Amino acid sequence: MSEVKPRMAIAYHFFKDFDTTAQVYNRIRKTYDGPLSLAEDFMVWNVTKDDIKVRLAVTEEHTWSPPLTRPAVPPGKDDPATFAKKRGLPVEAIGYSDFIAGGKWNVDHVLRPIYEEASKAVGREFPYPET
Repeated sequence: MSEVKPRMAIAYHFFKDFDTTAQVYNRIRKTYDGPLSLAEDFMVWNVTKDDIKVRLAVTEEHTWSPPLTRPAVPPGKDDPATFAKKRGLPVEAIGYSDFIAGGKWNVDHVLRPIYEEASKAVGREFPYPET
């Protein structure tokens, strides 16, 4: 931050809590003495050519989803092909790379019992999604 000399330095992706913030702040201040924000959820920066205002957005955390304007439709098997065609891409380009797909981790042995336990506790069948 001292090298770049930003109009507003922003520290983010750390666990900002009452017992960590001071340590993070003090360590940054050992080498940087310019404008600084320790970012957190809902923090907003209003940037103009003359000023930067930092504030927290006012939000309502306990909300209900608005009603749908039409029935929800699950994705169809032909959706990737339709999307590829619209974008002028080969259908093979749509989806996960071999690298990403190779990282799939089978956690059925963990999730299945959760579905079974929830079904028993609530008295309603929660079918385990089959892939």
